[in-house]
Amino acid sequence: MNPAVISTSSCHSPPTSFPGQKGGLSPVDSYEKSLVGDVGGVLIARNLNKFNKSSQEKIRDASNIARYWLDGAMSVLSSREAQAPHLGRFNSKERRAEKKTLFQLYTGLNNLTDGSYNLFSLSKDPFAAKNSQIVARVDKSDPYGRIFLNSSAIEQRSAQELAVTILHELSHVICDTMDYFYVNWPEDDIYHAAKNFVDKLNSRNLIELQNDPDFALSRETFESSLNGAGCQFSSYAEIEKAWITERQIVLLSTADYVVARAMFLAAHDSIPDY
Repeated sequence: MNPAVISTSSCHSPPTSFPGQKGGLSPVDSYEKSLVGDVGGVLIARNLNKFNKSSQEKIRDASNIARYWLDGAMSVLSSREAQAPHLGRFNSKERRAEKKTLFQLYTGLNNLTDGSYNLFSLSKDPFAAKNSQIVARVDKSDPYGRIFLNSSAIEQRSAQELAVTILHELSHVICDTMDYFYVNWPEDDIYHAAKNFVDKLNSRNLIELQNDPDFALSRETFESSLNGAGCQFSSYAEIEKAWITERQIVLLSTADYVVARAMFLAAHDSIPDY
């Protein structure tokens, strides 16, 4: 369940009315052209209220699930539970950075509008077939902060899975995260999976993680991000060093970790006081 992404930034009100073309809507800017057209896609709807009814309902349900996770995470981070040892190996500086990141994501989610969502489909030609696993795309430089969703992914995925996708993409837009690695999300029991992912990423070395089927984490995945907008590192050697000395910089800059961490914290929202 790994989203394929580019990257992203702030939210203004996007345009809402455009001319169409046979097989889809004509791109109105370079972002639509590159995010949809460059993967052999066709833009079929702008604005969530133009999606079909079932897709609208699923995206709204997914947004509510994502909001529930972030509400829980912020509740924990705003309480003394955040200092509990079982919630991570962060020092005080790292906890502040985590709280800032998740608060940005929380604010960004609450600021999403129907106009933030766009729908595309992938054509059946051989070129597009290579991109059939793409779930959503964003671009950090898009002034409208739009999320482009694959119509097939909406049909095939649960609202819970799409909540992960929305937060993943939004973290690129709002928190300037990268895809240094991916986690292989299961279709169910994702709270348990999130805890497992967070525990492993906080405690294991890169060699162990590269051989773990729970992750798509390799030198290649790290190096593919080195030239991306927002990357803090200039070489894989720098990432290796940071993993040992300042691991939270890498983790809190990775979209899938931020999402897993939010869910992990949300699962502790009901923990009684010590």
